[in-house]
Amino acid sequence: MALFRKNKKASKDYEKSMLPQSRRAVFFDVVKLQWSKLLLLAAIVLISALPLFLIAVYEDTYILTVAEDPGIAQETIPALIAPLHIFCAVLSAPCLVLFFLGLSGVIRVVRQLAWEENAMVFPDFLVGFRQNWKQFLPVGVLFGLSYTVAKIGFHSALATQANSVWIQGILLGLLIFLVAPLVACCIVVIAVYNNGFWDNLKLAAYVYLKNPIKTVISMLPAFGPGVAVWLIPHLQLHLIGSIPAIMLFTLGLLGWTLFVFNRLDAHYNATEYPELVGKGVGGK
Repeated sequence: MALFRKNKKASKDYEKSMLPQSRRAVFFDVVKLQWSKLLLLAAIVLISALPLFLIAVYEDTYILTVAEDPGIAQETIPALIAPLHIFCAVLSAPCLVLFFLGLSGVIRVVRQLAWEENAMVFPDFLVGFRQNWKQFLPVGVLFGLSYTVAKIGFHSALATQANSVWIQGILLGLLIFLVAPLVACCIVVIAVYNNGFWDNLKLAAYVYLKNPIKTVISMLPAFGPGVAVWLIPHLQLHLIGSIPAIMLFTLGLLGWTLFVFNRLDAHYNATEYPELVGKGVGGK
């Protein structure tokens, strides 16, 4: 049986009674006491997302130019900008892989904070990258390709004004209700267990399918606000809102990690790794 990933020992051991009494309390405890580390993590996430940001700004600028051209009829705009959307969707795939490679180091620091363990942002980021990048690479490829296919299908249907709402619905549905939750669970599982990629992927699918509705609903507050700022096609929103969006995403990643820890405790750790049940929570 695979061992869970070892973590650094804190410089000072805490009594159980000193720890927050729930994972919800852990979230607020980390935000209150470790906010400077969260800011550093957000900076790393921002650097990882920079290529995606540049693509979004380029896409917005082109669309704005076309929309403000008085010689272009409004009804023809979807067809005119469809090639741009497709081009940017293709570019986004490798950029999303780079983003996930950045997350491979970030998630270790988040794990340490969620366990109320000692965390040093840059050293732990480098350790996490070395441990996780080989598994985050296929995860990033999976999400990047799924996002690209969904975006191409959506804008192709708009451009042709085809009666293909059902195709758009299927592509977006697969991305939102299958790929995204599976990937979101998987990045936490990879950070915890020293399993092979397929074992971690199967465990992530098992945790997700145990309660898919609750998982998807929990993803909305965790990632919805931060991701929405990037997905809404609005140049000023991207220029002004990117920093807050990255902060919201980083906080959401912490909250999501704690949520997945609860799911793992309930459906896996209780029988396989009892020493991980309630890790970082007092009174457990």
